[in-house]
Amino acid sequence: MKVLIDDFIKEEINNYTKTLILNKIENKGKKQEEELIFNKYSLEINFSKNIVVIYDDVFSEDLPLKICLKDFIRHLKNYDSEDQE
Repeated sequence: MKVLIDDFIKEEINNYTKTLILNKIENKGKKQEEELIFNKYSLEINFSKNIVVIYDDVFSEDLPLKICLKDFIRHLKNYDSEDQE
């Protein structure tokens, strides 16, 4: 089974985590990579390749999701966790 962006967002994103991720992206400095580990997923941001890879930490057989950084940011910004609660 392939990891989906909607599953990641539904499971892990709230206003705090959304802000955390966007701040890490905005303030990358000289970092080439950033890794964030959540309850079910790991998020790897590769700034030099402009990609985000999301792994499912619970089901290791699941295929990771690779998405371009720009599309990932768009998905995050379009998500309003207030509407989901």
